[in-house]
Amino acid sequence: SNPGGLLEGIVAKLSSTGTVEWVQQLALGSQSTYLDAVAEAGGPLYVAGTSNDGTGISTQKMFVAEMDPSNGQTAWMRQYGPSDSVNSLTVDANGDLIVAGVSSGVFPGSANGSSTPFVGKFRGSSGAVMWMQQFPSLLSKGYAYIAQVTMSPDGSIVFGGAFSTQDKFAIGYGADPAAELLVGRLDDASGSVAGEQEIGNGSGAEVSSLTVDSAGNIYATGITD
Repeated sequence: SNPGGLLEGIVAKLSSTGTVEWVQQLALGSQSTYLDAVAEAGGPLYVAGTSNDGTGISTQKMFVAEMDPSNGQTAWMRQYGPSDSVNSLTVDANGDLIVAGVSSGVFPGSANGSSTPFVGKFRGSSGAVMWMQQFPSLLSKGYAYIAQVTMSPDGSIVFGGAFSTQDKFAIGYGADPAAELLVGRLDDASGSVAGEQEIGNGSGAEVSSLTVDSAGNIYATGITD
């Protein structure tokens, strides 16, 4: 349980038959949510998510961590913030972490002062920032986000999300009729944009998940108005 009374994220390992082997709470001292996890074959377990102290977005931080899959003990954890959050996590062929979310500009070389969608690469051995790619131009359209990142067979990073001319907070639940799909590729080594597609003209479509097949074709799922 969390002594502070706030919701606390957990990570659990279950056997192939569904038996619980261990459950761990991350020692953040605050409320933690939006966890994503990736386990490497024969290697470590990585987790990423968002934490805050329950008082508002200004105290929100993103975190990345490595855990021992045998017992759930934390090898290292890095937090960045304030006002940063994580939506998706994957691992590249070198064992480094690729994270997508929203940042207010605390990362080296990133834009300052505005919450912009980002894809970042973090060193798998320590969580140190290797590069950060933000998309501030999308904010001129209204709101924007990146929902998921995944690796392509050619080694590039594929990302998907949406942007809109509407105010997301004024829309409420459900699809945004002005939203447009956002799908793109980044170079894994540098983070440079290798291709970006803004699909639709206010078609009310938003990406929630995507995958890439062996030929490099991208398949996206989501919602539409």
